[in-house]
Amino acid sequence: MKPPSDGFITRWFALLTLLTLVLLGLGGWVRLTDSGLSIVRWDLFMGTIPPLSDQAWLETFALYQNYPQYKQSTITWMTLGDFKFIFWMEYLHRLLARTVGLVSLVPVVVYGVQGLLTRSQWK
Repeated sequence: MKPPSDGFITRWFALLTLLTLVLLGLGGWVRLTDSGLSIVRWDLFMGTIPPLSDQAWLETFALYQNYPQYKQSTITWMTLGDFKFIFWMEYLHRLLARTVGLVSLVPVVVYGVQGLLTRSQWK
């Protein structure tokens, strides 16, 4: 494998910048819609699978209803449909954050382990 070109690194940084801006925008939307913390249980590796059945959605909503954010807020009117909306906003935000992490880390690890990054590229 050959070392990454400066063009690759430029495109990689441009992609990271774009993803980060989208992440910030989505994070603002999550904040404005009070979607944050709607996912009260999130496992690092297994947490990427959302509720898949009606029963799983009801259980996830029940977990959220027992969470302090729900109890201390004025959103007790929330229906399962409302919960699904805020859940998906938070879910997308978390998945995008994982994507940014992977896009940041994978090229560095691959090229770093192979010793293909020059000193000037590490700076």
